[in-house]
Amino acid sequence: MAIEVSPYVSGRLSDDFTTHDRAWQGALGSDFRYRLAPQLNAVITLNTDFAESDVDTRQINITRFPLFFPEKRAFFLEGSNQFNFGLGLDKTEVARYGNSVAFLPFFTRRIGLRDGIPLPIDAGVKLNGRLHRWNLDVLDVQTRTANGIPGTNLLGARLSYDVNHDLRIGTLVTHGDPEDFQSNTLVGFDGLWRTSRFRGDKNLLLGA
Repeated sequence: MAIEVSPYVSGRLSDDFTTHDRAWQGALGSDFRYRLAPQLNAVITLNTDFAESDVDTRQINITRFPLFFPEKRAFFLEGSNQFNFGLGLDKTEVARYGNSVAFLPFFTRRIGLRDGIPLPIDAGVKLNGRLHRWNLDVLDVQTRTANGIPGTNLLGARLSYDVNHDLRIGTLVTHGDPEDFQSNTLVGFDGLWRTSRFRGDKNLLLGA
Protein backbone atom coordinates (compact mmCIF):
# COMPACT_ATOMS: atom_id res chain seq x y z
CA MET A 1 0.00 0.00 0.00
CA ALA A 2 1.23 3.51 -0.83
CA ILE A 3 0.09 7.10 -0.42
CA GLU A 4 0.81 9.74 -3.05
CA VAL A 5 0.20 13.47 -2.49
CA SER A 6 0.13 16.03 -5.32
CA PRO A 7 -0.34 19.58 -3.95
CA TYR A 8 -0.63 22.74 -6.05
CA VAL A 9 -0.48 26.49 -5.52
CA SER A 10 -1.76 29.06 -8.01
CA GLY A 11 -1.78 32.86 -7.92
CA ARG A 12 -2.89 35.79 -10.01
CA LEU A 13 -2.28 39.54 -9.83
CA SER A 14 -4.60 42.10 -11.43
CA ASP A 15 -3.53 45.74 -11.72
CA ASP A 16 -5.60 48.76 -12.72
CA PHE A 17 -3.00 51.01 -14.31
CA THR A 18 -5.21 54.10 -14.04
CA THR A 19 -5.80 53.88 -10.28
CA HIS A 20 -2.88 51.56 -9.44
CA ASP A 21 -5.22 49.30 -7.53
CA ARG A 22 -3.86 45.82 -7.27
CA ALA A 23 -5.62 42.65 -6.28
CA TRP A 24 -4.08 39.29 -5.47
CA GLN A 25 -5.88 36.01 -5.85
CA GLY A 26 -4.55 32.63 -4.87
CA ALA A 27 -5.67 29.06 -4.39
CA LEU A 28 -4.40 25.91 -2.71
CA GLY A 29 -5.40 22.36 -3.39
CA SER A 30 -4.17 18.81 -3.49
CA ASP A 31 -4.83 15.28 -4.71
CA PHE A 32 -4.36 12.29 -2.44
CA ARG A 33 -3.99 8.79 -3.87
CA TYR A 34 -4.08 5.64 -1.75
CA ARG A 35 -3.64 2.10 -3.06
CA LEU A 36 -6.08 -0.16 -1.22
CA ALA A 37 -5.09 -3.26 -3.19
CA PRO A 38 -2.75 -4.00 -6.11
CA GLN A 39 -5.53 -3.12 -8.58
CA LEU A 40 -7.76 -0.90 -6.44
CA ASN A 41 -7.07 2.82 -5.90
CA ALA A 42 -8.74 5.57 -3.90
CA VAL A 43 -8.29 9.22 -4.90
CA ILE A 44 -9.37 12.33 -2.99
CA THR A 45 -9.17 15.76 -4.61
CA LEU A 46 -9.60 19.09 -2.80
CA ASN A 47 -10.16 22.44 -4.52
CA THR A 48 -9.36 20.73 -7.81
CA ASP A 49 -7.27 22.54 -10.41
CA PHE A 50 -7.33 21.54 -14.09
CA ALA A 51 -4.67 23.93 -15.40
CA GLU A 52 -2.63 21.03 -16.83
CA SER A 53 -5.52 19.71 -18.95
CA ASP A 54 -5.26 20.08 -22.71
CA VAL A 55 -7.53 22.62 -24.37
CA ASP A 56 -10.27 21.42 -26.70
CA THR A 57 -9.70 21.22 -30.42
CA ARG A 58 -11.61 23.95 -32.23
CA GLN A 59 -14.57 22.51 -34.13
CA ILE A 60 -17.15 23.91 -36.53
CA ASN A 61 -20.63 22.47 -36.23
CA ILE A 62 -22.80 22.45 -39.36
CA THR A 63 -25.20 19.75 -38.16
CA ARG A 64 -28.24 19.83 -35.90
CA PHE A 65 -26.43 17.66 -33.34
CA PRO A 66 -24.34 19.16 -30.52
CA LEU A 67 -20.58 18.76 -30.71
CA PHE A 68 -18.92 16.05 -28.65
CA PHE A 69 -15.90 17.17 -26.62
CA PRO A 70 -14.05 14.31 -24.92
CA GLU A 71 -12.98 14.35 -21.30
CA LYS A 72 -9.37 15.49 -20.84
CA ARG A 73 -9.11 16.06 -17.10
CA ALA A 74 -6.80 13.51 -15.47
CA PHE A 75 -8.91 13.07 -12.32
CA PHE A 76 -11.91 11.96 -14.39
CA LEU A 77 -10.00 10.05 -17.07
CA GLU A 78 -8.41 7.46 -14.82
CA GLY A 79 -10.58 4.36 -14.85
CA SER A 80 -13.26 6.06 -16.97
CA ASN A 81 -13.47 2.99 -19.25
CA GLN A 82 -15.19 1.21 -16.36
CA PHE A 83 -18.24 3.42 -16.95
CA ASN A 84 -18.76 2.10 -20.48
CA PHE A 85 -22.33 0.87 -20.44
CA GLY A 86 -24.48 -1.19 -22.77
CA LEU A 87 -23.65 -2.72 -26.12
CA GLY A 88 -19.94 -1.99 -26.22
CA LEU A 89 -20.24 1.52 -27.67
CA ASP A 90 -17.66 3.74 -26.02
CA LYS A 91 -16.99 7.48 -26.12
CA THR A 92 -14.53 7.10 -29.04
CA GLU A 93 -17.32 5.89 -31.29
CA VAL A 94 -19.62 8.67 -30.09
CA ALA A 95 -16.98 11.25 -31.01
CA ARG A 96 -16.59 9.65 -34.43
CA TYR A 97 -20.23 9.09 -35.40
CA GLY A 98 -22.14 11.64 -33.32
CA ASN A 99 -24.15 11.69 -30.11
CA SER A 100 -27.02 9.72 -31.63
CA VAL A 101 -24.99 6.52 -31.90
CA ALA A 102 -24.93 5.60 -28.21
CA PHE A 103 -26.57 6.19 -24.88
CA LEU A 104 -24.14 7.69 -22.36
CA PRO A 105 -25.90 7.66 -18.99
CA PHE A 106 -22.81 9.06 -17.26
CA PHE A 107 -20.43 11.54 -18.92
CA THR A 108 -17.97 13.32 -16.61
CA ARG A 109 -17.39 16.20 -19.03
CA ARG A 110 -20.65 17.73 -17.78
CA ILE A 111 -19.30 17.93 -14.22
CA GLY A 112 -18.00 21.40 -13.34
CA LEU A 113 -19.50 23.03 -16.43
CA ARG A 114 -22.91 24.51 -17.19
CA ASP A 115 -23.83 26.41 -20.35
CA GLY A 116 -20.13 26.97 -21.00
CA ILE A 117 -19.58 28.48 -17.54
CA PRO A 118 -16.94 26.63 -15.44
CA LEU A 119 -17.92 25.75 -11.88
CA PRO A 120 -15.18 25.19 -9.27
CA ILE A 121 -15.02 21.76 -7.66
CA ASP A 122 -14.66 21.83 -3.88
CA ALA A 123 -13.90 18.15 -3.42
CA GLY A 124 -14.17 14.78 -5.07
CA VAL A 125 -13.71 11.15 -4.09
CA LYS A 126 -12.95 8.35 -6.50
CA LEU A 127 -12.60 4.60 -6.01
CA ASN A 128 -11.67 2.55 -9.04
CA GLY A 129 -10.05 -0.72 -9.93
CA ARG A 130 -10.53 -4.45 -9.86
CA LEU A 131 -10.86 -6.99 -7.06
CA HIS A 132 -10.85 -10.62 -8.16
CA ARG A 133 -13.66 -10.78 -10.77
CA TRP A 134 -15.31 -7.54 -9.64
CA ASN A 135 -14.77 -4.23 -11.45
CA LEU A 136 -15.58 -1.10 -9.47
CA ASP A 137 -15.69 2.62 -10.20
CA VAL A 138 -17.32 5.12 -7.82
CA LEU A 139 -17.12 8.89 -8.28
CA ASP A 140 -18.63 11.54 -6.02
CA VAL A 141 -18.03 15.26 -6.68
CA GLN A 142 -19.22 18.42 -4.93
CA THR A 143 -19.26 21.62 -7.02
CA ARG A 144 -19.11 25.10 -5.51
CA THR A 145 -21.71 27.85 -5.77
CA ALA A 146 -20.39 30.37 -8.31
CA ASN A 147 -21.68 32.93 -10.80
CA GLY A 148 -25.16 32.67 -9.31
CA ILE A 149 -25.26 28.91 -9.99
CA PRO A 150 -25.75 26.78 -6.88
CA GLY A 151 -23.34 23.98 -6.06
CA THR A 152 -24.49 20.41 -6.27
CA ASN A 153 -23.41 16.87 -5.48
CA LEU A 154 -22.97 14.42 -8.34
CA LEU A 155 -22.53 10.67 -7.94
CA GLY A 156 -21.78 7.91 -10.40
CA ALA A 157 -21.16 4.27 -9.49
CA ARG A 158 -20.45 1.31 -11.75
CA LEU A 159 -20.13 -2.30 -10.61
CA SER A 160 -19.60 -5.23 -12.96
CA TYR A 161 -18.71 -8.90 -12.60
CA ASP A 162 -16.79 -11.12 -15.01
CA VAL A 163 -18.74 -14.38 -15.04
CA ASN A 164 -16.15 -15.93 -17.34
CA HIS A 165 -13.70 -14.87 -20.03
CA ASP A 166 -16.51 -13.86 -22.41
CA LEU A 167 -19.43 -12.71 -20.24
CA ARG A 168 -19.66 -9.58 -18.07
CA ILE A 169 -22.75 -8.36 -16.22
CA GLY A 170 -23.08 -5.11 -14.34
CA THR A 171 -25.09 -2.22 -12.98
CA LEU A 172 -24.82 1.56 -13.07
CA VAL A 173 -26.22 4.16 -10.65
CA THR A 174 -26.07 7.94 -11.08
CA HIS A 175 -27.54 10.67 -8.88
CA GLY A 176 -27.64 14.42 -9.45
CA ASP A 177 -28.09 16.64 -12.49
CA PRO A 178 -25.26 18.98 -13.59
CA GLU A 179 -27.60 20.86 -15.95
CA ASP A 180 -30.66 21.79 -13.88
CA PHE A 181 -29.48 20.92 -10.37
CA GLN A 182 -32.65 19.00 -9.62
CA SER A 183 -33.01 15.57 -8.09
CA ASN A 184 -32.31 13.00 -10.78
CA THR A 185 -31.46 9.33 -10.27
CA LEU A 186 -30.77 6.67 -12.87
CA VAL A 187 -30.32 2.92 -12.35
CA GLY A 188 -29.35 0.57 -15.18
CA PHE A 189 -28.33 -3.04 -15.72
CA ASP A 190 -26.39 -4.49 -18.62
CA GLY A 191 -24.78 -7.66 -19.85
CA LEU A 192 -22.12 -8.10 -22.51
CA TRP A 193 -20.92 -11.30 -24.18
CA ARG A 194 -18.06 -11.13 -26.64
CA THR A 195 -15.86 -13.71 -28.31
CA SER A 196 -13.21 -13.83 -31.01
CA ARG A 197 -13.76 -17.55 -31.57
CA PHE A 198 -17.19 -17.47 -33.24
CA ARG A 199 -17.19 -20.00 -36.09
CA GLY A 200 -13.49 -20.48 -35.48
CA ASP A 201 -11.97 -17.01 -35.86
CA LYS A 202 -14.85 -14.51 -36.10
CA ASN A 203 -15.74 -11.74 -33.64
CA LEU A 204 -19.20 -11.68 -32.09
CA LEU A 205 -20.66 -9.17 -29.65
CA LEU A 206 -24.02 -9.54 -27.92
CA GLY A 207 -25.32 -7.10 -25.34
CA ALA A 208 -28.46 -6.10 -23.52
